[in-house]
Amino acid sequence: EKPKLRGHAFGEFTCSDCDCVNGLIVGTMIAEELRNILKEKFNLTTSAGIAHNKQLSKMVGGKHKPDDQTVITSAAVLDLLTADMPARSVPGIGKRTGEQLAAAGLETL
Repeated sequence: EKPKLRGHAFGEFTCSDCDCVNGLIVGTMIAEELRNILKEKFNLTTSAGIAHNKQLSKMVGGKHKPDDQTVITSAAVLDLLTADMPARSVPGIGKRTGEQLAAAGLETL
């Protein structure tokens, strides 16, 4: 039986012509295993984002806090960016820049 994505999916997983989803499946399995170890050994709840790059992983990782994981395909990136996400959710936009963006009327993406 083919392994399945674990966790919440953000967007549609319609790509069937390539192996791009296979990497995400493996990523969800690894993230789930690490999250389980942290919970069992240290009683820590963790969230995880699984994507094709670090930036997207960080952005989608907070979607199902405090103790779950979310996976996103490249095809769903536009959906993520247009989902009324706070501008501060973009890694690298800190408190001060977030305040400046809010003062300019740019509080969401």
